Amino acid sequence: MYAPSKAKNACSVSENRQSFLQTACHLGNVGFYKVGIRMTLLRVAMSSVAVLVTASAAMAQDVAYELTNVSGFTVMEVFTSPANAGDWGDDILGANVLESGTTSTVYIMDNSDQCEYDILFVFNDGDEMSDQIDICDLASYTIE
Repeated sequence: MYAPSKAKNACSVSENRQSFLQTACHLGNVGFYKVGIRMTLLRVAMSSVAVLVTASAAMAQDVAYELTNVSGFTVMEVFTSPANAGDWGDDILGANVLESGTTSTVYIMDNSDQCEYDILFVFNDGDEMSDQIDICDLASYTIE
């Protein structure tokens, strides 16, 4: 299997956790917990983070588009990746090929929220062709 390469970037994210104490107050026989201002602020902050995470996940997208081959050659493999990624994704044709004169629906399913993508076509004669596409506005792509 062909394995095109891009330089790989690594990044990591860490989380800091804090906990705040709450003060217990007893009024007669009724148990009452007074939540301090810190606890209230923590809850507001956690709600804001949850909204941001949900909004970010909603912006992530899987894209389907029509890929037409009129090149005169069979496309054996198609690789995509976000333009700023360090390596290519998997072959989106899988075990299939795209013969000249045919159209197929292909899918980019990496949950990225980016629009600019690199795309690489590998033909049956070993030649390659690459391009940069905007998948947010893409309905179809023709290989010529």
